[in-house]
Amino acid sequence: LSFIKGVVDSNDLPLNVSREILQESRIVRIMRKRLVRKAFEMIQGIALSENRDDYEKFWENFGKHLKLGCIEDRENHKRLAPLLRFFSSQSENEMISLDEYVENMKPDQKDIYYIASDSVTSAKNTPFLEKLLEKDLEVLFLVDPIDEVAIQNLKAFKEKNFIDISKEDLDLGDKNEDKEKEIKQEFGQTCDWIKKRLGDKV
Repeated sequence: LSFIKGVVDSNDLPLNVSREILQESRIVRIMRKRLVRKAFEMIQGIALSENRDDYEKFWENFGKHLKLGCIEDRENHKRLAPLLRFFSSQSENEMISLDEYVENMKPDQKDIYYIASDSVTSAKNTPFLEKLLEKDLEVLFLVDPIDEVAIQNLKAFKEKNFIDISKEDLDLGDKNEDKEKEIKQEFGQTCDWIKKRLGDKV
């Protein structure tokens, strides 16, 4: 939150303020926590505003600082996550929040999918996207070099893991479906024979 500038009026600080006092003072630590909390409340207020344009302007100017916070500020990076915005396969012209992504997830969807690219155009044309589009699964487009690092530092959001769809071991449930097909092909004739012999008993 280094982009926020302001003046703090306090009667509790000594007149002679040194670097050591700023680093070790209990009062300063308390003030710092309260200021950070107030700053988050202020930003969240803009993010939750009915006028989306307000937060879009804020994000355009300060979004990179929030993404840096996800990387550098281990103490507050989880609080920053709801403030992040990304384009997606279902929202190419308007950025969405992670909360909106989770709200739009399929009932049986367990993870948050993303692809890192240099633009929305290249992201939506990647072959990795095809399988997910077939299943109507939304994919976040990380088009800023810092996006992927921020997401990897978060690791998860609301107990949903972030999954890079370009990885070879991506599992969309197809593996189980393929196994079922193999079993049916292998034992299909045997099952039919048993059903004919036993009839309604099976």
